Amino acid sequence: MPFQFSVAEHEQWWQVSDADLAEYRALFTAAPRLVVRRQPAAGHTISLGWAARSYHRNALAFAEQCLLSSLGAGSGGARGR
Repeated sequence: MPFQFSVAEHEQWWQVSDADLAEYRALFTAAPRLVVRRQPAAGHTISLGWAARSYHRNALAFAEQCLLSSLGAGSGGARGR
């Protein structure tokens, strides 16, 4: 299953160093699509702060990319253009 994990740039609850993100990536080696990313200008509750709009747009874009890929549109079909 595709998986996207976003952490806040200014997170103070979870460990979010580059090494930590690499560890998180290593947990999902079987995922066909994996994105582990740091959300710029965000605090702990990403979806409720100033970065919420950007975060939600990114989450929806990831879902759309996964959907299009599963439909075969990611391989050059008309819908993938």
